[in-house]
Amino acid sequence: MPEQSSLTHPAASSPAPLIAVVSGKGGTGKSTVSLCLAATLSEQCHAALLDLDPQAGVSLAAGVARATAPLSAAPDAKLGFPLFPGGRALALAGPGEIRRRLSALRADYRVLVADLSPALTDAAHVAVLTADTLAVVVARTDAAGLANVDETVQLCREKHCDVLIVPN
Repeated sequence: MPEQSSLTHPAASSPAPLIAVVSGKGGTGKSTVSLCLAATLSEQCHAALLDLDPQAGVSLAAGVARATAPLSAAPDAKLGFPLFPGGRALALAGPGEIRRRLSALRADYRVLVADLSPALTDAAHVAVLTADTLAVVVARTDAAGLANVDETVQLCREKHCDVLIVPN
């Protein structure tokens, strides 16, 4: 039997690992990567996807409507794993509100994938990008995309996140 990963089987007393899928610009494939990560992880453990983008790109791509109150919305499970939908109200949410939602969800799941907006300065980035977060940076590999990758990686490193770059 294969050895269990600490990512999908953390110690019982620790919060669920948080994987933040980020990008410094739209159109990189961030939402697709988020969906694929959540789907794959949900085959291994009790994983969920949290859409923290006010545009709700990952929710809409999955055929799930934007939530009016995304920080209290129930999950949709039509894809075989819980997807907590995003919505425009996230643009007005503060980091504390987002941290409280993350804390509750990290207690309920083994792994939490968060799809963030391309805007690197919103409250979700402040709340999510912490030392215990794995930041998956989805990058276009053209000249414009590479400049955004550098800015995104720098922000993640300032927040002491582990970083994984996914060229797309």
